[in-house]
Parts: sequence; structure tokens; C-alpha cells
Amino acid sequence: MCAFLCIQQTQIHSLFTLLTLFCRAWANEMHALVISEELANDVLGAELLIKRHEEYKREIEKQWLKYEEMQRAGGDLMKNGHFMSVEVC
Repeated sequence: MCAFLCIQQTQIHSLFTLLTLFCRAWANEMHALVISEELANDVLGAELLIKRHEEYKREIEKQWLKYEEMQRAGGDLMKNGHFMSVEVC
């Protein structure tokens, strides 16, 4: 039983570590994209910039759903008294 718990602990820790790293890398990449945009000099440039930022917003909203899902999963582990609930918190 102890070996099983150790394996499960390693798997859960690895999963949350990977998800955290992915979220941070994605957030850094998105931030770099948004701040690297040059200001528009004309109406057409402004319209293109608005379209790109709308795409960024959709991507952020999509990733936000994944973040909320991860939060719920961690909350469920804690609520159900999972043996790793302290690490998840």
C-alpha cells in the first residue's frame, strides 16, 4: 500500500508541476505578445490591432477555463481529504 501511495503522490505532484509550468509559460508568452504590439498609426492599423487583441482575449478566456478546472480539481482533493491535500494547497 505504501508503494502505491508513493507512486500516486509522485504522479499527482508531477501533474500539478507540469500544469503550473505550462500556465506560467503560457502567461509569460501571452504577456510578451500583448506588450510587444506597436501602436497603430492609422485607422487600418488600429482595426488590425483590435482584431489581434480580440484573439488574445479569446485565448485568455480559453486558458482561464483550464485554470478554473485545475482549481476545482485541487479543491476536490482537499475537500475529500486526499492524503496530498496539503501539497495541493
